[in-house]
Amino acid sequence: DDEQGEEEEGEAEATGDVPAAAAPAAAPSADELVPVPDHLANAAPTEPPMYDHAGLLTGHGEITWPDGRVYRGPFRAGRPVGSECELEMPPTSARRPSRAAGGPRPGRDAYLGELSWDGWPEGRGTCTFAAGGVYEGAWAGGRPQGEGVLRRAGEEYTGAFASGQPEGHGRLVRVDGSVYTGAFRRGAPDGEGELVEVDGRRHAGTFRRGEKHGRGRVALGGGAVFVGWYCRGKRDGRGVTTSPGGERLEARYVDDE
Repeated sequence: DDEQGEEEEGEAEATGDVPAAAAPAAAPSADELVPVPDHLANAAPTEPPMYDHAGLLTGHGEITWPDGRVYRGPFRAGRPVGSECELEMPPTSARRPSRAAGGPRPGRDAYLGELSWDGWPEGRGTCTFAAGGVYEGAWAGGRPQGEGVLRRAGEEYTGAFASGQPEGHGRLVRVDGSVYTGAFRRGAPDGEGELVEVDGRRHAGTFRRGEKHGRGRVALGGGAVFVGWYCRGKRDGRGVTTSPGGERLEARYVDDE
């Protein structure tokens, strides 16, 4: 009996005290890829899948949201990550897409850059809009926000954005070659600024909704200078033109005449 007990004890020491190698964990099922948050539940791997200890997709994958956004790129803990994420969105005209359910409308905005944890453009990125135009710069909440460059319809704007539109200080090169530098509001020149025309005239003054409006000073060809008032892009009210020799011509204008 003592010998049998010693044999059993020796067998226990040889087998019971050494844990067996853990069997490889089975990959989660499709329903377990991203258990939380709910809007990422349909994320699917596009390469041999990798999962973290919680069963969340880690690696490259693809996800489609109910509002029509489609993301392709790296995931970490079931969420989009990285600085070169590919995102397709319903056309937005540089504004945040609607969160309403439903399929995408014809045409897609193509975004490449950083994303927020819930799949909206956030940080630095470039977007090619289905309606035409390309924006490159800072994003927040799915919209251009901060410093950036917008090229569309033959024009180029460089400067500050807010809520998807030029807002603050910026520079706009227009189709006709003229250049405006100054304040913007709701996407148009508004406030103090300077407009350099193609013919060389330089208008410095106030603008409203993209037009000369208020007091302005214009450097004319040959050294002459006009100082006066504008209304909706035209001279309106008292104005004085001074020649290079110092001669002054004062007049009152109505509708630029």
